[in-house]
Amino acid sequence: MLTLTPEQKRFVGAQAIGAAVVNGLTAVPFAWLLVHAQGEPMWGMQSLMSDIWATTFLTGWIMAMIMSAVIGKYVRSGKVEVTPWDWSKHPILRFLPHERGRRNLLIGFAAAILFSPPLMALVYLLGIDPWSFTMVLTAKVIYGVFLGIVLGPIIATAAIVGGEAVATR
Repeated sequence: MLTLTPEQKRFVGAQAIGAAVVNGLTAVPFAWLLVHAQGEPMWGMQSLMSDIWATTFLTGWIMAMIMSAVIGKYVRSGKVEVTPWDWSKHPILRFLPHERGRRNLLIGFAAAILFSPPLMALVYLLGIDPWSFTMVLTAKVIYGVFLGIVLGPIIATAAIVGGEAVATR
């Protein structure tokens, strides 16, 4: 059975909450730097729709890189116990590479493919064009928190699976 110990569950939960908070907080300076004062149009090269793709991929990829490195330090120092699971038997992890760099990149691509189209449909259905700076900022913070909550447990679990030799790769 593929279950985490209570300590591992707390650790994974804490990592997900931390990722959600960091994503939400880092969305503010990125929005301030990258979004025009008049807001963003829905369509075009520098638009909300293209921003959704880029934000989703980059947030997933960078979050995976940072979390994997930080959790790897916890594993090496013995502060978190690794699981002896077989990756091929886990319902989600079996689709991810064991090697950390490839896994992180795939998480970014998978996040963009899975989460961007529904968000783009929602934005389109709202029918607001252009989005004001405040609306874009608020949406980015909420979306960053969402990505942290959804991707954080997957990234954290992947970082502690398969014994120390695999988990720290």
